[in-house]
Amino acid sequence: MEFLRPASWEEALAAKAGLPGALPVQGGTDVMVELNFDVRRPPAVLDLNRVAELAEWELDGGWVRLGAAVPYSRIVEELSGPLPGLALAARTVGSPQIRNRGSVGGNLGAASPAGDAHPALLAAGRGCGWRRIRCAGCG
Repeated sequence: MEFLRPASWEEALAAKAGLPGALPVQGGTDVMVELNFDVRRPPAVLDLNRVAELAEWELDGGWVRLGAAVPYSRIVEELSGPLPGLALAARTVGSPQIRNRGSVGGNLGAASPAGDAHPALLAAGRGCGWRRIRCAGCG
């Protein structure tokens, strides 16, 4: 299995375009279990841990832009003011180890049955903004 480690969002998109079957991994709390138990065997793993933009958040005109890789532990520590419901929900996710690695993006992307973040995001009162990024070869 090939292991890809892009350092930027542009490199990550190019890697995915070059190898569409590559499995993106950030925290890995769900994906690594699937790999360990042979549920998945992708041709490559696309490690997104070095893509800084995914782990950032910002306030923008009353909206919170939350990177897909901001871990639950940071949501608890840093977003209890602007997103109290999400911060409370983040406290209930797994163990401290899972909260340090797991993220809302992973929870949503993996369609986690726990769905810890989904109700809190909807209850935030501002809704969720989704942006789909399409690149050549990514589909």
